[in-house]
Amino acid sequence: MAELTVLTDVIGTTTYIGESVPGTSISASAWRIVQVIDTTSGTTFYYADADSTFTKAWSQRGAYTYSS
Repeated sequence: MAELTVLTDVIGTTTYIGESVPGTSISASAWRIVQVIDTTSGTTFYYADADSTFTKAWSQRGAYTYSS
């Protein structure tokens, strides 16, 4: 498995996790971003724009639509 850079951002009960190859700019469209929402009924995971590929920009994580 290739080495990845992992960034996290926690806002209340929502966590954003970004993965990319080391050295990737946060504005490059080379990130896979997952939104994790913790509630009393469980934890859900959603990909940015329902896309699990490395095509998103970490700096834009708040602008994407998240779904599974």
